[in-house]
Amino acid sequence: MPVVFKRRDVWKPGHKSTGANRPASNKILIVLPFWDGDKAQHVALARLIADLEAQHCELADILFLARFDADPDQDTVKYVSRKFNVHIYKCKRRETGWPHGCNGLNAGAIEFFYNMSRSGKIPGYKALLLCEADCVPLSKTWIRDLSQEWDRVSREKYVCIAGAFIPNAGARDHINGGCAFLSGDIAFIGWLATRLGRMSAGWDWELAPQFKVRGWADIPAIWSHWRCPDKTEEEVRQLIRTGVLLFHGCKFFGMLENARKILL
Repeated sequence: MPVVFKRRDVWKPGHKSTGANRPASNKILIVLPFWDGDKAQHVALARLIADLEAQHCELADILFLARFDADPDQDTVKYVSRKFNVHIYKCKRRETGWPHGCNGLNAGAIEFFYNMSRSGKIPGYKALLLCEADCVPLSKTWIRDLSQEWDRVSREKYVCIAGAFIPNAGARDHINGGCAFLSGDIAFIGWLATRLGRMSAGWDWELAPQFKVRGWADIPAIWSHWRCPDKTEEEVRQLIRTGVLLFHGCKFFGMLENARKILL
């Protein structure tokens, strides 16, 4: 499903459009990317997200985003679909390794969103929330609360990306893309689709200067820590007391298991 970029979708700061002349919904699309190397943790995260919902979620849908050489766990897809409307997409990009594999998988999310939005096959989501396998939600109401945070930061100015602000990483500020909101503005998505080629660094860091000019925002309730060690139950409780809603960067199961134990 290659991106077919429309010239009429040329995006400028402050311009909002939802594509196909459809009004934007109040829903977000939670994107769960994975490859075989992190599939087990991805499955655990997806099931936790489903279990945190008391009933079918009206605030968000789920996209299972598989790398070209991976397949979704069908039992988990069925499990999650009891609580969410679910989409599945297998990325056509064939990059592997860092940063190309991560960049290519993110490009797959953008391709899916752009093409499906243009054809009217998905709702006019107000935003995408990228949740890599090393993310951990830390509240039963994390979806509602983060959706409201997106509304808050984008209410008074145009914001194309929002999330955990990382200052001066490699002499460049950026919003970490592993746990970030992207605007659902189809013109912005079309612009982004043309930028996600082969890069020498992660897409979030590489495009940070352009995101900054176009509009970005820190969401303090989203935390990202690179190469984070596992978290004990008390450390998870402290993060919850601090008000963290989504934590990114822990590549161990202990934090997920402790979050499940505390929240459920």
